[in-house]
Amino acid sequence: MQNSLIMSHRIVLIAFFMVFISFRIHSQSFEGKIHFIYETHFDSFKGAFWVKSPQTAFEIIQVKDGVSYSSATFYKPATHTIEIKSHTSAGKNKYVYGAEAIKSRFNLEGDGVMMMSLPDTREIAGRNCQKYQILLNDYVILTFIDPELSVDTRYFSLYLKDDPVIQMMAKKEMKGFPLMSVINDKNGNLVWKTTVTGIEESVIPAADFEIGSEFVEMK
Repeated sequence: MQNSLIMSHRIVLIAFFMVFISFRIHSQSFEGKIHFIYETHFDSFKGAFWVKSPQTAFEIIQVKDGVSYSSATFYKPATHTIEIKSHTSAGKNKYVYGAEAIKSRFNLEGDGVMMMSLPDTREIAGRNCQKYQILLNDYVILTFIDPELSVDTRYFSLYLKDDPVIQMMAKKEMKGFPLMSVINDKNGNLVWKTTVTGIEESVIPAADFEIGSEFVEMK
C-alpha cells in the first residue's frame, strides 16, 4: 500500500514538472532572426528582424547590378535612440537619431481605423497564422499573424513607425508576430508586402547590436 502511494506521488510530481517545463518553453521569448522578403510594385529586397528582447534590429540587404547594399537599424532602449549602420559602395557609415524623429505615413488615430480578425488561416514558413484586416482612411491591410511566435512587438514599434501592423499589434498588446503583411492604398495599388521566409531561433551575441569603429558616424 505504501509503495503504491509513493509511486502515485511520483507520477503526480513527474506530470507536474512536465507541465511546468512545457509552460516555460512556450512562454519564453523568442531569440533569433526572422527572415523576410520585402516587395513594392517596383523593387524588392531581403531582410531580417533581429530579436533579443529588449534589444532589436531591422536589417535589409539589396543587390543591384551584382553589388550588395546593406543596412541595419538598432534600437537603443537606454537612450531611446536608433543607430543605423550602412554598408554601400560609398563606404561604411553610421547614423544616430532620436527615435521620436522617425515618422509614419499611416494615421492610426483616425475615426475609420479598425482591426478585425477574419476566419481564414494560412501556413507561412511552416507555421499556422491567423488572418486579420486593418482598415485605415487611405489604406487596406491584410496580415497573417502567428500567435505562438513570442516576440514583443513594442520594441519594434518604437522605431518601425511605417509598419502599421507592428504599430497596431503593440497598441493592442497582441501576442505573436506578423509573418505576412500586404498594404494597398485606397485605389488598390500595392504599397508594400512582406513575407517571412524563415525563422532562425539562435542566440544573438550582445556585441552584434553594437556598430563597429570601422563605420564612420555621419553628422
